[in-house]
Amino acid sequence: MRVISIVERIVYVIGQLGVGGTEKQLLHLVQRLDRTRWKPSVICLSDEHPMAADFENSDCLVHVISRSRIGKAAALRSLKSTLVEIKPAILQAFAYAWYLAIPAAWFAGVRKVVVAERTIPPWKTTAHIWTDRFMLPRTSRAIVNSQRVCDDLVNVHGMPRDRCRVVYNGIDLKEFDALAMAADGGSSRPQTPVICALANAKEDKRLDVLIDSFAIVKARIPEAKLWIIGDGPLRKSLEDRSMRLGLERDIRFWGNRSDHPSLLRQATIGVNSSRVEGLCNAILEYMAAGLPVVATDVGGNAELVTHERTGLLVKQGDAALLAEALVTLSQNREMARSLGSQGRLRVEQDFRVERMVSETERVYEELRQMNGRHS
Repeated sequence: MRVISIVERIVYVIGQLGVGGTEKQLLHLVQRLDRTRWKPSVICLSDEHPMAADFENSDCLVHVISRSRIGKAAALRSLKSTLVEIKPAILQAFAYAWYLAIPAAWFAGVRKVVVAERTIPPWKTTAHIWTDRFMLPRTSRAIVNSQRVCDDLVNVHGMPRDRCRVVYNGIDLKEFDALAMAADGGSSRPQTPVICALANAKEDKRLDVLIDSFAIVKARIPEAKLWIIGDGPLRKSLEDRSMRLGLERDIRFWGNRSDHPSLLRQATIGVNSSRVEGLCNAILEYMAAGLPVVATDVGGNAELVTHERTGLLVKQGDAALLAEALVTLSQNREMARSLGSQGRLRVEQDFRVERMVSETERVYEELRQMNGRHS
C-alpha cells in the first residue's frame, strides 16, 4: 500500500530580509526543505527585504508587514490575520520578530511555535528578558546555532533546556567552490599579507577595533593590506577612521559583493573582530576558502575555531592582541597553511548545509508527532 505524505505549512517570521548571515541560512533551508512534507512561506516585518526575490524564486511566498510604517499594534493584527489565512502547522520566529510573532500565533491558534536565536543579543533590556521568561516556556522548541547561544537562552531567558536544539550553520560547499574558482581559476595565494574581514559595518562587528589593530600590523609589516567586504551604517565613519590613521591606501572597502568567495581566495587571513556572535557565517566561509582564521573568543566562535588548530582566538576589544595574532600568521606561512587546511577539513566534516537542513527537519518532525503545544 502506498503511503501518502502529508504536506504541512511552515511560516518563518523574520525582522528583515537584508543581506546577512541569518537570512542566508534561512534561504539555504527554504531552498532544500523536502517539499513532499513542508510548504514554506516567509513573513518579513519591515520594508527592508532585498532578498525577497531569492525566496520567491525558491517557491516560497513572501509577505511583507512593515512594523515601522504601520505601528506595532497594527502589525500584530495584520500578522495574526495572515497566519489565520495561511493556517501553518508550525511557526518559526527569529530573534526580535518573536515579540510580535509569538502572541500573533497564540491569537491565530497556531500551537507549534519555534523560536530561533542566532546570537547572544546585547540589546535586550530587563523588560525584554522578563518578556522572554514569560513567553519562551510557552513555545514548543528553540533552534539555536551554538551551544553558547543555547546556554544563554536557557540560563538568562528562561527557555526550557529540554526544548532547545543546537543546529549548527551550514555552508553549500559546491556553490561556494564554484564562486571561489570563477574569477581567478584557482590561482595561488598572494605573497604579501591580505587580511580579509567579511562583515557588515555595524557596531557589534567592532571593525573600528580591527582598523586600529591593522595600524599596528602595518607598522610591523608595511606591505600588508586589509579588505573589508560588507556594508552598513558605520561604513562612512570607518572610512574616515582609516583616513585619520593614514591607511586609506591600504584598506579597501568592497561593499556588499555576491562574488565574495572569489575575493577570499585572493586573501591570506580571515578575521573576525566581533563583540558578540552566535555561530559566525563569515568564519565558516573563511574556513571553506582554506584561510587561517583570527577571531574573537565570543559566542560560538570557539565551537568553530579550535585555537592553534584551525585558527587563533583572542580576547574581544583588544586591538593589540588582535594585531599580534595577525602578525603571527602573516609571518609564519607554514602555520597559516596548516590552520587553513584543517579549517577546510572541519567544514567538510561538520558544517555542510545538508546537515543543517537535515537536523532542522528533524526538529520539525518532532513537532509533527506532538498533539499539543509543548513536548
